[in-house]
Amino acid sequence: MADRPCAQALRVFAEGADAPPAGATVLVACSGGPDSMALVEACRRLDRWRLVVATVDHGLQRASAGWAEQVRAHWSAAGLAVRVCPVTLAEGGDVEARARTARYAALAAVLDEVGAAVGLTAHTADDQAETLLMRLGAGAGLRGMAGVPPVRGPWRRPWLDVSRAEVRAFAQAAGLPLVLDPANADARFERARLRGLAAPGLTAALGPHWPTGAARTATLLREALDREAWLTEGWWAALQRPRSTGISLDVERLRAAPEGLRRWALARVLGDSTDRRVHLHVPALEAVALGAQARHGLPQGRVAWRAGGALIIDRPAPALTPVLVTPPGDWTAGGGRLVLSAKPTTPEAVAVWLGDEAWLRGPRAGDVWAGRAGHKPLGRALRDGGLGEPDRAACPVLVSGGAVRWAAGLGAACEAPAPVLEAEGLRRWWLHLITGPTP
Repeated sequence: MADRPCAQALRVFAEGADAPPAGATVLVACSGGPDSMALVEACRRLDRWRLVVATVDHGLQRASAGWAEQVRAHWSAAGLAVRVCPVTLAEGGDVEARARTARYAALAAVLDEVGAAVGLTAHTADDQAETLLMRLGAGAGLRGMAGVPPVRGPWRRPWLDVSRAEVRAFAQAAGLPLVLDPANADARFERARLRGLAAPGLTAALGPHWPTGAARTATLLREALDREAWLTEGWWAALQRPRSTGISLDVERLRAAPEGLRRWALARVLGDSTDRRVHLHVPALEAVALGAQARHGLPQGRVAWRAGGALIIDRPAPALTPVLVTPPGDWTAGGGRLVLSAKPTTPEAVAVWLGDEAWLRGPRAGDVWAGRAGHKPLGRALRDGGLGEPDRAACPVLVSGGAVRWAAGLGAACEAPAPVLEAEGLRRWWLHLITGPTP
């Protein structure tokens, strides 16, 4: 019988975990075309839910108001509740995208109005196959190639495994009045071009069942991605390192990961992994993570760099404005507060030797750090201490008597004996950084 594939697929859906319970109010989106009219009829025959039919008039065709009235009249005569939703499209941009946005906004309002937790749409295997082809041409990632999901928010698509031919055979056998929208054959639209140009050639080359095969591929890919996501969430959580702003990833875990997993993680931190532009930055991010490149600029003013065994993606902090320090007192320093006092205020306070005046500023070229292992450029000392170059400009440094006396993350410089320092006019103060710069 013509209705068997459609009815069977709907029964399988109705018995699944994502279906509304028997007796629930269910909204069915109906354009008046063969697929959506068939879905309403199949749901009516199933007689499991309280149905509300919603049809959206986009106003893009002169006859659209008449089509909406045809849908209303037919299903009202069949005893179903019907809502007609005229919409006004936003200006500018792709007309199909604007129509889709307006349509789903109107349908969401009807969901709320009638108290339906679930809405059904009549996407078929052919719709899924067309989506795959369009995303393939756009260079979509794996998630994009998984196609239209059967469940998204309140929407359910029970016929993604049923071919358009089977659905339309059911609609014809049921004698349903149908709307034939000329936009479905308008070559200005990408999906219409696929139907008119690519699909016939694929049918000739691969046979009439290629759309259901493509839809099955999307289902298998989506299931594999769901399994992978579940398995990788623990690894992803362990990969991240604490940082008050931006993103910080453990370089050793990235290095040890398979290339595909590593690139997936780098695409994820950048945003939408289905966006082709995201993947243009992944090789450079990988080079920074593996030490082959020092840094890489990203959109929105972000920069990627390595520091302290981490790959950091963040907006660099601005350089500190030099501030004259005359202890005792406290001053803003790198997002925190630096306190200088004659006696230690906390167990974490460190001794620093300063003259009557000191400068609180960021590192500069030519600064030298006096550490336990000897003298070295301050920038190198900060780098060795795990502070990446973009972070160093905001690292608080205390300079007095022409020498760096203290640096955040490094502590107090190794000084000469106290009598020598006192002879140079320096005095010991106790410094406590209430909150330091982001590591």
